[in-house]
Amino acid sequence: MRLRSLSWKNISPHAEASTSFWRRIKESPLHPLHTVQFQAPSFPIRIGDFTRIHAEPLLVNRHYWPGEQFLVIYASGRYLRDSVDRPDSMAQAIARLEAARSQESRRADAAEFERNRQRQRAEEAEAALRMEREKWELLRAASETLRSAAIKGVRDFHAQFEKQISAYRSERAWRIMLAIRKAYTLLVRRKLGGISAFIGWSARAALGKNAELEEFEPKFPAILNFVPRELFASAPSVRKPAVRRADRRYDIVVLPIFDYDFRFQRPQQIAVQFARSGHRVFWISPARYLPLSSAEAYESKQIGENVWEIHLRVAPFDLYRGALEPSQTAALLDGLGRLYRDLDLNASCVILQFPFWRQIGLGLRDKFGARVVYDCMDDWQNWPTEPLPGAFSLAEENKLVAESDVLVVTSRELRDRHAAEHIESILIPNAADFEFFRDPQPNSLLAGLTARSPIGLTSS
Repeated sequence: MRLRSLSWKNISPHAEASTSFWRRIKESPLHPLHTVQFQAPSFPIRIGDFTRIHAEPLLVNRHYWPGEQFLVIYASGRYLRDSVDRPDSMAQAIARLEAARSQESRRADAAEFERNRQRQRAEEAEAALRMEREKWELLRAASETLRSAAIKGVRDFHAQFEKQISAYRSERAWRIMLAIRKAYTLLVRRKLGGISAFIGWSARAALGKNAELEEFEPKFPAILNFVPRELFASAPSVRKPAVRRADRRYDIVVLPIFDYDFRFQRPQQIAVQFARSGHRVFWISPARYLPLSSAEAYESKQIGENVWEIHLRVAPFDLYRGALEPSQTAALLDGLGRLYRDLDLNASCVILQFPFWRQIGLGLRDKFGARVVYDCMDDWQNWPTEPLPGAFSLAEENKLVAESDVLVVTSRELRDRHAAEHIESILIPNAADFEFFRDPQPNSLLAGLTARSPIGLTSS
């Protein structure tokens, strides 16, 4: 029997131990004299010694209220104890129902508590794992810093060694040393068989012809061959500093005669001027490479505003006296091809500063439509001092002057020589850096000079 079917006559005998409330439910809008809107959760299960034994919305006489009202009944503890055996009361059933609900609520609370505890444990484990991960990240970063420093040290040593050797080779003492080595080989090691060769060589040298000393150059071991490949294999990519441009201004790829940090002169001055005009300039290092075991085909290092030095993955080569092997040509073009694609070099100009690079410049023209400019800075065919250009580079120049899109020369003599072969060239002679010299500041560096003091000259 539902409580709704009970009349007030059934309930009233127990009213001394129970309390009932009639409240308007979900009243909206509120009556002007009412300040609270009641709902089922508005009535707690217990109020002191009283337990809620019933709660139900009921339709009432519209004379009293146009809608539902909420009937809520609370029973005292004494009433609930005395009503166990009363046949006319539903208090026991209601009390059991409320007890079951209360027990279920306690179970739910316990389950929620356990879930919260498990969640807290998971958060603590996650925090510990995060701390452990951060610790390993710090260790990894420190190891990577050390590895990068070791790589940089090896490469810097290699570059400095090559630079120093190049400086030695440009001295007269080096050529004298090579001549002594050749004479010793012909006269001492080959004995009688080398006398005629020595006489012929001496005669040609006396007439100012090629001394043919290349084969007597000392061979030095390359330090990169003695460094574990694993040191370089995990090197991170550094492809990002040169970003794509939206204005589509053409890019400059420099195939230079030396590294950018060598004596600052014409090659760097041209590169810097292009960079100042808003072009991206990529200086391809001829002495700093990535090892063949490197995971990357190239790496870039910003060395100035709009200027990046590029290290390619390739076997070491001798720019002055050596020749490009097919495998080296393929490796250089592969690295440059990836550079073109990664950094969107759609329009570019390739400036060759030494004929050794001919195949690379022409390869970039074939693959990417680059314009090839050969900047003929010196008379390489008659170059008198070390390091002497090798036979490979001299032969490449004979082809390059006719194959380049633009031929630039530094002297009228070179211009006239090419004009005699019907090859047009542009004369751009060497000049002083106007911005550098235009506003000299007073100093005392030459204060000790006298009228008889010797004057030295550093040119290029």
